[in-house]
Amino acid sequence: MTNKKKTAKKKSPTCVICEKNLGKTKIQLQCKNCKKWAHQECTGVKNNCTFAKCEDKASCSEDDTDSEKEANDSSDTKPEATIQNKNNKKNPMPRKEYTLKDVMKKLEKIEIKHNELLNKCQEVLDENTMLKEEIKNIKAKQKLLEKQTANSITETILQKADNKDRRRM
Repeated sequence: MTNKKKTAKKKSPTCVICEKNLGKTKIQLQCKNCKKWAHQECTGVKNNCTFAKCEDKASCSEDDTDSEKEANDSSDTKPEATIQNKNNKKNPMPRKEYTLKDVMKKLEKIEIKHNELLNKCQEVLDENTMLKEEIKNIKAKQKLLEKQTANSITETILQKADNKDRRRM
């Protein structure tokens, strides 16, 4: 007879909520206080937390100060989540039922707001066009005035030169 030693397999942790083995493929959360584990999917948490706190404080032993210190000393700054027990399972984000009437009202409001914004935009564009035309007119007047000023200066210079010529003669 051969002696085969039976080695005790290490029992993998189970999810507090669904009571299935955690495995390595799914993301898990661990309670800071009691060190219980739960699947991230089972908790309803959508962000990437590394630690969580049990929602049911009665099942969570907060007396474990060493584990709490370890969790507080962690340099991980990710947010915390709550682990819900199987009996205490809640839908974290209850879905609101929308009726077709609600959707149509909302769509109508959006359409009205859209039309108001389009009207404001058109007003601004019209004003912009008007201002551009005014700027063109002002620039044209400025050029005309510059020409007139240049002509008058030229005329005065020519008159002075003409007056000097007359005096010499």
